[in-house]
Amino acid sequence: MKSCRLTCIVVVTWNNVADTIQCLRSLAPLTGAAVSVIVVDNGSTDGCGEVIARAFPAVTMLSLSVNEGYAAGCNAGFRQAVAEGAAYVVFLNNDTVVDSGFLEPLLEVLDERREVMVAVPQILYADYPDRVWYDGGVLDPSRGRVRHTGIRKRSAEPETAGFRQTGYATGCCLVMRCRDFDGVGGFDASAGMYGEDLDLSMRIRQHGGILAVVPASRIWHRVSASSGGELGLAKFIARQKALLKFIRRWGGGGGVAWYMLRFPLQLISSLASIILFRLMAAIRRRRLA
Repeated sequence: MKSCRLTCIVVVTWNNVADTIQCLRSLAPLTGAAVSVIVVDNGSTDGCGEVIARAFPAVTMLSLSVNEGYAAGCNAGFRQAVAEGAAYVVFLNNDTVVDSGFLEPLLEVLDERREVMVAVPQILYADYPDRVWYDGGVLDPSRGRVRHTGIRKRSAEPETAGFRQTGYATGCCLVMRCRDFDGVGGFDASAGMYGEDLDLSMRIRQHGGILAVVPASRIWHRVSASSGGELGLAKFIARQKALLKFIRRWGGGGGVAWYMLRFPLQLISSLASIILFRLMAAIRRRRLA
């Protein structure tokens, strides 16, 4: 790996021990003198922290007494990373599995391009490993626009170099220099679930930073495993609340009006796309069986 400075990978978990173990197993080949893993147990009640501590003794465990949310958990992990002397911090969802070479391309972009403040991999569906979940995003709160780009499209062969500038970085997996994350104020816990990464992205942009998608880096995501999946009602309600709060904060009344005008069509389009996507995937699986 080009950079020899310490990188800390922060994984926040809450009552999801099976997925967290899979995630940590995928990270195991990366850990060593230059890479450490910090797991923040966000008030789990299923014994998750104890299981992980026994199974992965090299991992640093932080146990919070209550679930303070993803943003607060990440900030706690970041403080530990700084205490360990990290130069870079990776925030990674616990329901992901990483490619063994995912980290190096992200660090290379941060090393070589000082104007890039955050680097994000291409993220694929774990259940449909050739399909894109995140390949960049559009973020324009003044027009009420918040969306992934390339979602559910078939992924091409991974690119070997370079990056693409994007509107926002998903909190599913992002990498920053510790000094930059601290400089923009970290995650804002008041933004709420599904809003913390949007808010962070806007503050990075305010500071003149570039947000980069690095296609040579790939991970796989079990989408919303802790909130009912992509079609889950809990996710839908939480996401709409977070989006409206974010747009009101950053786009004002005009942004909210634009969002509400687009909402019915976006809802129908998204549901149709998800249902068709899953139907076609089921047909492919039957043909291969």
